[in-house]
Amino acid sequence: MKFELLCTVTMVISSCTPPKANEPIPAGFLPENIRAVDSLVAAFMNKYNIPGLSFTIARDDSIKIKRCYGYADKDTKELMNPDNRFRVASIGKTFTATAIMKLVEQGKLHLQDKVFGIGGVLGTTYGTYPYKRWVEEITVEDLLEHLGGGWADAGFHKIGDQSNDRDPVFLHPELDLDALISWAVDHQPLQHKPGTHFQYSNFGFDLLGRVIEKATGMTYEEYVRRTVLQPCGIADMQMGGNTLADRLPGEVRYYDSQNDPYTLFDARRLYSNGGWIATPTDLVKFIMRVDKFPQKADILEPATLDTMFSAPALSPDYAKGWQVNKNDEYFHGGGFPGVNSLLVRTRDGFCWSMIVNTWSHEVVFGGKLDQLMRQIRHAIRRWPTGEI
Repeated sequence: MKFELLCTVTMVISSCTPPKANEPIPAGFLPENIRAVDSLVAAFMNKYNIPGLSFTIARDDSIKIKRCYGYADKDTKELMNPDNRFRVASIGKTFTATAIMKLVEQGKLHLQDKVFGIGGVLGTTYGTYPYKRWVEEITVEDLLEHLGGGWADAGFHKIGDQSNDRDPVFLHPELDLDALISWAVDHQPLQHKPGTHFQYSNFGFDLLGRVIEKATGMTYEEYVRRTVLQPCGIADMQMGGNTLADRLPGEVRYYDSQNDPYTLFDARRLYSNGGWIATPTDLVKFIMRVDKFPQKADILEPATLDTMFSAPALSPDYAKGWQVNKNDEYFHGGGFPGVNSLLVRTRDGFCWSMIVNTWSHEVVFGGKLDQLMRQIRHAIRRWPTGEI
């Protein structure tokens, strides 16, 4: 199926007339700069068959531009607008990590707290005690840094593969999350001593959601809403559902040429590892309050932020719920059938987010959203002084 595009796909992209975005040129920007941005986005959407795209950019803790293209629902021709919400996938881990660090500040958790076993945060609630090798050694910090020793994909798997070396969130769909945790503890042995080997684990962040609930007596969603979202001025983020019938008000429709984005994931499993729906502006409002820039007060203390963004020596590109790099940037991406998402803080005062309502392996793992956002940033030669 060919996606309906804003310019004729048979034309050479470089000569394609830049389409109008779904909003006029915003005040304070040079029209030629915005036309250049529109041209970049049009070429990108044409190349990767993207139905709809939305981005927000802030500079010096001030939101400067929100811009949307294409369709929130291409079947009904509903145009994308800045209030449309998306699944954010693994960007949700940044909210979970921030909530954990807030609990550390409050003295309700310590990074070296054990997760399982006698004296552990979750005790012996899950699985059969005594536990298998290394389970009782896992700490909160290990889970934040994906150093839990296992419960991760041991290689690339196709969606739907039920191999036992998969991240448990992709296994046994008949089990709810509590039952799945017990199954994994009992039947999926750890492969490494915790703290010694990086393996990206969605399941590990589901465990952190249960840690938050145990430490607070609140649901994960309610604690994050009260201590992270509300202080950032975010009112509309919610946990998303699975099916098209579960689509929330303002939520986009998702498209994927390879998999059905409404049957392959269970919201019970997305939870604290990637269950939120949000606008790009919500994500930017959040990152502006943990970015260590001076214009707006952060919601965590400077020392806490330093800890959250500090990566262990054995995995220097991943800190505690955040990807990091040598350029002093903090970021996270996300993707599963129907969505690709990105959230970035640069060292020179920019925060941005871009989300599209389709999945592409090349876009997710090739860093294409990041490349496009950097091109957009450099295409804008003059930034307005105020906040929109």
